[in-house]
Amino acid sequence: MRHRKHPASAIIALAFLAVGTFVLFLEHEPGVKKLTAAQTVDLLARDSSAVLIDVRTPEEWMGESGHLRNALLIPLADLPDRLAELEQYRSRPIIVYCRSGNRSGKAARLLMERGFDAFNVSGGIRQWNAGGYPVIREQQ
Repeated sequence: MRHRKHPASAIIALAFLAVGTFVLFLEHEPGVKKLTAAQTVDLLARDSSAVLIDVRTPEEWMGESGHLRNALLIPLADLPDRLAELEQYRSRPIIVYCRSGNRSGKAARLLMERGFDAFNVSGGIRQWNAGGYPVIREQQ
């Protein structure tokens, strides 16, 4: 007697495949360590050696959303050419952020591939601002 699969089994398998694919597309940089704004605040409070890197443009840095205190501005496009500047931070956690978390995810991946302990702030400065955390706003 042959065993026949129930049609619902195929539908369930397809549903799991679809959900898995959807989640994979949501995660722009799989394998990159992510922090929420709240987790970033916690990490900064626990580890004063952590380094913040803002990979937005200078215009965004100076813009209305502000930037995090003590952050280094290294736009994503400049990061590959400025890695030598970060060698002094190799043994420290590096927290990277941008507007929404997309560019900083790419930056965190690049840093991780070069042996740095990098984290991406998911949601970027937008999530940070939504949480009401402090920012520096430059005089324009």
